[in-house]
Amino acid sequence: MKRLLVAAAALVAALAALTVVALEGKDVAVLHTRDSDGIARATRVWIVEEDGAWWVEAAIADRPFYVALQQDARLEVEHRGEKFLARATLMPNPEGHERIRRMLRSKYGWADDYIGLLQDTSNSLAVRLDREAMYATESDGCHATAEACADDVNACRTSDAGCGVD
Repeated sequence: MKRLLVAAAALVAALAALTVVALEGKDVAVLHTRDSDGIARATRVWIVEEDGAWWVEAAIADRPFYVALQQDARLEVEHRGEKFLARATLMPNPEGHERIRRMLRSKYGWADDYIGLLQDTSNSLAVRLDREAMYATESDGCHATAEACADDVNACRTSDAGCGVD
């Protein structure tokens, strides 16, 4: 009985390690969004670059980051040590779903297959992220400095703050 428990524990640990490697072993970005109450959320996602834009997937429509993007398409993206503002376009299905699945399968390979066993992506949604200018210029009415905005991008992304993306 003890051997069976040890073997089961080892199997669980191996599957957990495999899942972490599958999810985090290749290119991952962090999306910073705000919900309708203004509460910040950071979401780790797989990301693919194609046609001059970044693409991510919401496995289901009620993913909190996807819901937030339906309300406000502006977000901050952290990727490969860089932060930038982006505007999200929620792509229509079935074309969006087919495109993001093709891109993720191609880039992530076995990891995409493995995670597909854990999360149903048969109705997933594609999100296109287009990079936006980080800061407006003083001629655009920006009164905050780039350094101030770098300290708090979310505070500087509305026109009320004087420098941002609308």
